[in-house]
Amino acid sequence: MGNGKSIGIIAGATSILASYVIFYVLYIGKNIILPLIVSIFLIILFTSSYRFFFSHIKNKFFSVLITLLAFSLFFLLVFFIINSQINNFIEEIPRYKDVFLKFAKYINTIPGIDMTSFSFEKIIAQIDFGSFAYFFTGSVTSIVGTIGTIFFYVIFLLAEMKYFKSKLSDILVDKERKRFYNIVLQINQDISSYFLLKFFTAFVNGALSFTILTFFGVDFALFFAFLVFLLDFIPNIGGLFAILIPFLYCFLQFDALYIPFLVLLCLITQQTLMGNFIEPRLMGDRLNISPFVIIFSLIFWGTLWGIAGAFLAVPLMTMLNIIFSKFKTTRPLAIFISQKGEIKKK
Repeated sequence: MGNGKSIGIIAGATSILASYVIFYVLYIGKNIILPLIVSIFLIILFTSSYRFFFSHIKNKFFSVLITLLAFSLFFLLVFFIINSQINNFIEEIPRYKDVFLKFAKYINTIPGIDMTSFSFEKIIAQIDFGSFAYFFTGSVTSIVGTIGTIFFYVIFLLAEMKYFKSKLSDILVDKERKRFYNIVLQINQDISSYFLLKFFTAFVNGALSFTILTFFGVDFALFFAFLVFLLDFIPNIGGLFAILIPFLYCFLQFDALYIPFLVLLCLITQQTLMGNFIEPRLMGDRLNISPFVIIFSLIFWGTLWGIAGAFLAVPLMTMLNIIFSKFKTTRPLAIFISQKGEIKKK
């Protein structure tokens, strides 16, 4: 009895220590691991897109070509939106100076507040543009480096795929190999299905937001719509920021205070309809993840890997849930993660 208790304590302590080591490695190695995770998800999307086009065209070369063109066009469109909107924003900076001055005069009318010495030029002069430029350059360099790493990961992983099956045949026996293929297939299906449906709902959200913002004459409507599209991939919290950013900007653009609140009302209505009615009906129980687990994973992966972790939280938990469900020792974890305590049997 005593031996059994001791073994249980040792096993528990070992599990805690192993978990700590894993999380520590994930944190300190994020510059290497994160691009690899993104690359794997990109390959899942790429291969799923390829299979879709191949099922209609029946030609490998043209299927690969169309898939590459589709991905290239998407990234070029993203670059165009960001580049053009930033240039437009820089051109509008002088107008914001007048807005801030008007705001300072308004604040000055409030009893007990004195902003007569407010100077936009003094504020600008106090900004350390050298440090800002250094930080901005470093950030851009880091992003470009990460994109380059992801690109090379994708290229080499795609090149390795043709040898993957033969390697598994030498490593795993038939039963283990079949289970592994089953796991990979289910991950591929669920992740690609999630991204496809999420891309569609995020695109619709962005298009509706663009329509609303354009109707009210909000500047940079295209950029804000793109933010709505992008932040829609972050569950719950992303939608909140997607609404707040254009809402706050409206106070800079419009003198009439009712316009920002009208914009806010329309955006909230649109987000509520999409998030609570349309998207759940499209998604169904494909993810099979508890809402609490989604929120927890969002906080956990966001803390571990920053904004990138928040974007990857749902697909990562989907992948882990599938893996846990395939092994007897980890099946209780899969049941806990699942939405209704049921795990998929494929």
